Amino acid sequence: MSLINKVLKDLDKRGQEPFDREAGGSAVERSEPRTKLPWIVLGLAVVGISAGIVLWPASDSQTMTVYEAEQPPQPEKAQQKPVQTESPRAEARSNDGKLNGNLDEPEIASTDKRATVRQLEAGTDNKLSESQEPELRQTEELAEAQSEKQPEQVPERTEKRAEEKRTESDSVFVKKSVDLTPEEIAQQNIEKAEKAQQQGRLTQAEEYWRQALAVTPDNKQVRKQLAALQYGRNKVTDALATLEVGFQRDRTDTDFRMLSARILEREARPGAALNVLLKNWPSAEEKPGYSHKVALLAQDTGHYEVAETAYTRLTQAQPHEGRWFVGKAVAQENQGSAAALTSYQQALERVTHEPTRQFIEAKIAALSAQANSAGKP
Repeated sequence: MSLINKVLKDLDKRGQEPFDREAGGSAVERSEPRTKLPWIVLGLAVVGISAGIVLWPASDSQTMTVYEAEQPPQPEKAQQKPVQTESPRAEARSNDGKLNGNLDEPEIASTDKRATVRQLEAGTDNKLSESQEPELRQTEELAEAQSEKQPEQVPERTEKRAEEKRTESDSVFVKKSVDLTPEEIAQQNIEKAEKAQQQGRLTQAEEYWRQALAVTPDNKQVRKQLAALQYGRNKVTDALATLEVGFQRDRTDTDFRMLSARILEREARPGAALNVLLKNWPSAEEKPGYSHKVALLAQDTGHYEVAETAYTRLTQAQPHEGRWFVGKAVAQENQGSAAALTSYQQALERVTHEPTRQFIEAKIAALSAQANSAGKP
């Protein structure tokens, strides 16, 4: 023991200083593990958290693949693809250890929840199908009832369709010539003429009027329309010829003669107009305007005897009309007849128009003075 103590003492004396240095160094080295341990733990924690963050999307995609696998059945090729994608992910889960084990637990829980949801949906579908069974039965019964009724109606429809097909197949277009009456042909031409005249196609309109008149030459309205169109186109000779044919076909007609007289009067041919009217002079009771036109044309042409005759007929047909007596008196005065004084006096009794009365009174005074002067020796 003493020997050992001596050796130890010697060693202490010899290596006190180095020992102190080594002791100091060792103290530092031993203290370093104490100071680095929290940092190591913290680094491990950071690594674990980062690994969890990195692996968490993988777990999400795994859950999505499980959800897709639970969808309704699809073709075999579509089902094989998710299986191939799941195998490397399963290997990654086995390598990750505990972290992947913890991540697999939510997947199992989610699948359990989906299974329960599907069971509930299946239950509700069964309930709905049970509630819809009466409605389906009712619709089936209605369909059966309609199907029972339809066979009765089908033969009728088929028969009708067969008859229609027969009539269509049997129908043959046959051209038949139909003879139209002159009045129908004239009506067609009249419609064409009126349409052409409205559109300003006067030449064609005149031709249509001619065609209508050719098949119905006694149609007075067509003849008047043709003559009026011809006169409007400054075809005076053609218009007069058309009218002349009309009153030659009917000697008693006065309308064509009046139209001819008006055309001739406008053409400054009052004598010719008067001659046309004198060829057929109807009674003043039937045509007072005709006699009045004769009287006016006779006065204009100086045929006062004809004018007196026309006004005399008018006074006999309408004795209360004062203007006819005035015309008769003027015609008589122009002839130098003493009967004019009497006619003026008769007119004064019937005329109410004040200016005309003043004219008549002046004439009466003048004729009375002439008669008095002529009666003195």
